[in-house]
Amino acid sequence: SVALCSSTLVRVLKSRCVPLLHNLMTPLLETLISSTTNPESIRHLSSVKLSILKCLMKVSNELGQFLLPFMPSLLSINGLPSKDLQSPSSDSNSSSIISTTKQLEQNLTENVPCRQLIPELCKAIGKTKDHCNACLPLLEMLTLTVGHSTRVQLQAFMTKIVDALIIAYE
Repeated sequence: SVALCSSTLVRVLKSRCVPLLHNLMTPLLETLISSTTNPESIRHLSSVKLSILKCLMKVSNELGQFLLPFMPSLLSINGLPSKDLQSPSSDSNSSSIISTTKQLEQNLTENVPCRQLIPELCKAIGKTKDHCNACLPLLEMLTLTVGHSTRVQLQAFMTKIVDALIIAYE
């Protein structure tokens, strides 16, 4: 219910919610990360994961340009790229969680400015180089971000993008 209230607050207040963003995002991300690092303790609460993902989607729609401080947590190996959010399981909400995760990734690539998202994706790819499954969603996000960007916007990031691709494909 906290995630639902948070997403409603963001939807209603829009940019007036920016001062509260840290107070909203930190507990949501901590809960999401703890649910992926210790899935046995929260496995029965898959609806909580789904609520958090939907709330993060609302935040990315309304306040995408203000998510930079939260990107390291969101893109960490236990965040969006985690196996728990990307792979099917025996849970009844598994397909909903996977599709919502994909939608959130899509929203981030569309709503977070590429000047903010590309460096964070490149850093995250560098940190997940030993975890192939975690690297794939990040590469997909990088591909979508590059696709949404103009040549002029990408010029400053070409070296970082190429370095990230080399690291990913090593």
